[in-house]
Amino acid sequence: MKTKVQKKNHRLKPVIFSMTNRTLLFLFAFLIVTVIFYVTGSLNQFLDSNLLFILRFLQVLSVLCMVFSLACFFQSVVFSISCKQLRFLFYILLAVVSAVVAVICFFFAGTMIVVANGNA
Repeated sequence: MKTKVQKKNHRLKPVIFSMTNRTLLFLFAFLIVTVIFYVTGSLNQFLDSNLLFILRFLQVLSVLCMVFSLACFFQSVVFSISCKQLRFLFYILLAVVSAVVAVICFFFAGTMIVVANGNA
C-alpha cells in the first residue's frame, strides 16, 4: 500500500520535464511574437536591414524551438511509458505542433531572406 507521500510524489512531473516544457512554451510564444513583429515591421516599412535581422533572428529562434520540441517529445514519450499516465500525451501534441510551426517559420524566413537579397 502506498503512503500519501508516495502518491503525492507520483503525481508530480519530473523537474527536467517541467523545465524543458516551460522553455518550449516560452520559445514557441517568442516565435509567434517575432513573426507578428516581422509582419508589423513590414507593414510599417522598417528598413530592409532591420527586417533581415528579424528574419535571421526568426531562423535562430526556429532552430531552438525545434530542438526543444524534439527534447520535449522524447521526454513525453518516455515519461508516458514509464509513469503509465496519459496526461503526457498532451505534451506530445504540444511538441509536435510547436515543431511544425517552427519548421514553417524557418522555411518562411529563409525564403524571405533569399527573396530580399535577390541576385546579390
